[in-house]
Amino acid sequence: MIEKNKLYLTLISISIFAILILNTIAGQAENPNITIKINGDGVATVYITTQISIGVTGVDLPVKPIESSIEVTASTATEWVLMGDTLYIASSANATATISYIANVTIVNGVLQLNITKPVVVRLVISPNIILLSIPNETLFYESTANETVIVFKGPATIQYTIAVPTTQTTTTAITTIPPTPTPT
Repeated sequence: MIEKNKLYLTLISISIFAILILNTIAGQAENPNITIKINGDGVATVYITTQISIGVTGVDLPVKPIESSIEVTASTATEWVLMGDTLYIASSANATATISYIANVTIVNGVLQLNITKPVVVRLVISPNIILLSIPNETLFYESTANETVIVFKGPATIQYTIAVPTTQTTTTAITTIPPTPTPT
């Protein structure tokens, strides 16, 4: 029994020590460039471009991810681990990293809901068949074209939207044929 307690204390001590070291050596990504694209199917994909440093850099994710969809690309070898809302990226050199993932969008009363939980500037790009049911409070820029709508805003914010159902139009054309006039024989 004493050996078990000693083992538990050792494991707890090592865990606390590891957390302290991680918090000490981990830098935090500053001023990331964040774009969220909602495609025509309602899928929201988050793209973050940021600088990472030698060692471990923490990147706060503005939207809860579907973890298996996370991809990190950089000009240097990287490994990552997700802890809560922070993605820790280990790198052997300073580099620009691009993080992409599918956002964990929820459905509330039949409405799709995207929660941006961090106080960051976000560029939201929306497909034409997405209907916004809410607009962020701190909107900084808005532009709409035939191909997309772009809204730049400061979080936190909740974006509620739905997908427009395409309508099909049927056209009926009446064709009248006139029989040939008989010729006398």
